[in-house]
Amino acid sequence: MEEVSGRQDWHELAPFIATTKVPIVLQFATQACVLCPDASKRINELMKTHHFIWHYMDATISELAEELEVTKLPAIAIIHSAGRYRLYQQLRGDDVDKAIDAECERRLVLDEDF
Repeated sequence: MEEVSGRQDWHELAPFIATTKVPIVLQFATQACVLCPDASKRINELMKTHHFIWHYMDATISELAEELEVTKLPAIAIIHSAGRYRLYQQLRGDDVDKAIDAECERRLVLDEDF
């Protein structure tokens, strides 16, 4: 997970978005959010089974969180391009899994049963 520190807006992220071929999962969270660590654990596990890049942004200082109207944590934005993204908020239970499974391609995982 890479932390996107300080204040950044959409236009500052656009050049990075243009260079990646996989979606970006941008997690919005705060230190005070009691459910955010569970969302982080789920995202970390899903990195093993899905293709995406994970970034973290503190929702309390993020201009992008304000622009996207993030109001309920934990939240993730799954970004395919500057013009194509989807925001998921108030994630509970397996909501993180469902969002990433719907938006991100699965990795080929070979196990002993293969």
